[in-house]
Amino acid sequence: PDDSALAEMIRHDVQHLLSTTLTPQEHEVIRMRFGLDYGRQDGLTLTEIGSRFGLSRQTIAHIEQTALHKLRTSYRSIMVEKYL
Repeated sequence: PDDSALAEMIRHDVQHLLSTTLTPQEHEVIRMRFGLDYGRQDGLTLTEIGSRFGLSRQTIAHIEQTALHKLRTSYRSIMVEKYL
């Protein structure tokens, strides 16, 4: 497929992985942290995310680490491994 079609396939598969593996809060933190759907390629800082949720930077870091662990160990991650 061409580049734009491939990018859309990746976006769809990543969105599906996040929504089926993570809690809504974890999903949102990961989306904000890595700039997915927010128009910021570099994502938000832990402090910025914390202020949006009304949580501390440390709490957001813990949520992020929990979410990343779930993504690394999920059998669903094979959906996106094919793009690596």
